[in-house]
Order: sequence, then C-alpha cells, then structure tokens
Amino acid sequence: MKRILSVVSLLLTGIALQPALADGNACLNPRFSYHAQPTGNHDVVAQNTIGSHTARVRITTSCIDLHNADIISFSTAFGCLGKGDGVVATGIDGRRQGCVITKVVPDAQPNSAAGP
Repeated sequence: MKRILSVVSLLLTGIALQPALADGNACLNPRFSYHAQPTGNHDVVAQNTIGSHTARVRITTSCIDLHNADIISFSTAFGCLGKGDGVVATGIDGRRQGCVITKVVPDAQPNSAAGP
C-alpha cells in the first residue's frame, strides 16, 4: 500500500508541476528575490536575482492597465510560476488589483526593461 501511495504521489506531483515547467527555462520562483517590471497593459518581464533560475521571463497576466510604477507581487503553490498563479499589482496611488497569470515564456529580449 505504501508503494502505491508513493507512486500516486509522484504522479500527482509531476502532473501539478508540468504546467509550470512546460516552457523549458521559463521559470520565476517568487520564493526567492526577484525583479518585476510591467512592460505593457498586461505583460510583466521578471527575473530572479538569486537562485538557480535567473533567466528573464515574460509573464502575461489578466491584470488591466499595468503601469511602470506598479509594484508587482507573485504567488505560487509550487517552485516556478505557471498559468493560474496569483499576481497583485499595487500602484503608488494605493490602487491595488489582484489577477492571475495566463502565460509564462522566456523573454526574447535579453536587454529588456526588467533591470539588472
């Protein structure tokens, strides 16, 4: 019985992590330090500043009207962000919106506005 539970647990873990890791190197782990910069009304370019995944990623969100001055926070139940994970955008004027991630891909422009 223990062996069956172990196998089922491994399968469920693999299935749950698959969407987050489906884009290869497109990983942002919000449990480590990261920098996130809005680049459009719905998009954010982000990069971990420490850890094993430091490649830049482009994150498309369901947020509406993101601004450069917004502070972006991410949350996930797993290591890498994936579709359906949470986003909170807080403006300097106090406005706050909660939304979800709709897509995570590697950033095609390595010199984008996400910072160092």
